[in-house]
This record gives sequence, structure tokens and C-alpha cells, in this order.
Amino acid sequence: MIQYNISYTCHYKDYKKNINLIETEEFKSFTEEDKYYLEKKIYQDDLLSIFCFEKEEDFIDENVNKIIHDLYLKLEKYEKMKLLMQKINKEDPEMGLMIMFSMDFLYLAHPCFCEFLEKDFVSPDKFTLLEKEIKKFCLL
Repeated sequence: MIQYNISYTCHYKDYKKNINLIETEEFKSFTEEDKYYLEKKIYQDDLLSIFCFEKEEDFIDENVNKIIHDLYLKLEKYEKMKLLMQKINKEDPEMGLMIMFSMDFLYLAHPCFCEFLEKDFVSPDKFTLLEKEIKKFCLL
């Protein structure tokens, strides 16, 4: 069993939709840099939750790499995902998977991983969203 929270939803891209937050005077005074760091902090919290870590101290390379490796072993059996990982990094498709955990892609990749772990497939709409976002960043 992979230590991966398939019931978790990422929040780092959604915080700007939180009216209770964005309507505050404090948030209105945020610079773009402040907003980036807020999003980055929420992203980091999302990763902790996805990998089932309660404390930041548990988020070390050894622990994270094991989970990603275990996920890779499952995902490489799914041809579409295997090809996407290979397109991101031909020499090391597992590194391609790691790139999908970046701030640029996690909000789209995580739902794909969850669906695959739960149902052994990824719906075309979810997969296409991830693939399109990766193409925007010229990785394909």
C-alpha cells in the first residue's frame, strides 16, 4: 500500500477564490511576492497532506522518494501515464513523475494519481488537462 492520500484535494490554486480571505484588508495589502509565498506555503501543506505527513520534519527526501518510487512502479503500468513521464524526461521517467509534483502541475497531477490508485485508470478529461498544462511549459 502506497502512503498516498487519495481523498485529499489540493488547495494551493484555489485560495484566491476564498472570499473570506481575499476581501480582508490584510490580503488586499499583499504584494505579488506575498501572494506567491502564501500559495507556496499552501502548496507545501498540500504535499504534507498528500504524502500523509503530520510534521514538516517527516518531509525528507528519503521518505518522499520512497513514496514517489512506489507510485512510479504502479503508474508505469498505465501506458498513457508512462508515455507522459517519458516525454517529460526520456532518460529518467521517474524524474518525470517527480516533476509532476512541482507547484506548476500538482493541482492537475494529483487528481490523476488518485483516480488511478482508486480505479486503475485516469479519465480522459483529467489526463488531458494535465497533458495540456505540461505542453504549455514546453516540456513535451
